[in-house]
Amino acid sequence: MAWNTVFSALALLTVLSAGCAGESETDGSQPDRPSIVLITIDTLRADRVGEYNCPKGLTPNLDALALKSVVFMNAITPIATTAPAHASLFTGKYPRVHRVRWNGDQLSGEHRTLAELLNAAGYDTAAFIAWPNMIKRNGLGRGFMYRGGERGSKLKIRPGVAVNSMAGKWLEDTPGKPFFMWIHYFEVHSPYRLVS
Repeated sequence: MAWNTVFSALALLTVLSAGCAGESETDGSQPDRPSIVLITIDTLRADRVGEYNCPKGLTPNLDALALKSVVFMNAITPIATTAPAHASLFTGKYPRVHRVRWNGDQLSGEHRTLAELLNAAGYDTAAFIAWPNMIKRNGLGRGFMYRGGERGSKLKIRPGVAVNSMAGKWLEDTPGKPFFMWIHYFEVHSPYRLVS
């Protein structure tokens, strides 16, 4: 049953800019492009999120964000391991194609990532990751001009408060051009106990 599925990544896509994609700027020179925020949360169960009909009120902040976001109601990961799932999310390819099947596997440069494509299109790109090894070892940091907390931390897993702080600081310092920001959280990942 779908509610028992444990997702390795839940993606909420938020359009933050005032303009809509395809509309012209006031001077008519080029279309407005929306800024994009991608939030992934390791092993978050859909049946614990209010937007996915959980009545318990466990995720009020996510639910409030979902009201202003594009929310995918039927998103299923092609693999239940963090780095391979994110490699599929960023390349649009199955693990058998991009060949990232375990957390230690490196994404080959032959597979362009969403961040690389958006960077080439003129977006500022930034990643704020709770599990830094995902962008250090797996090649998922390609295309991100700024990678929050990649260096200088001895933490294997960064708390969400630290991720939020880095992302907030970057947003304050970012000029007005469109951006793609990836925020990744890990808290719900452990302790992980199967309940029958």
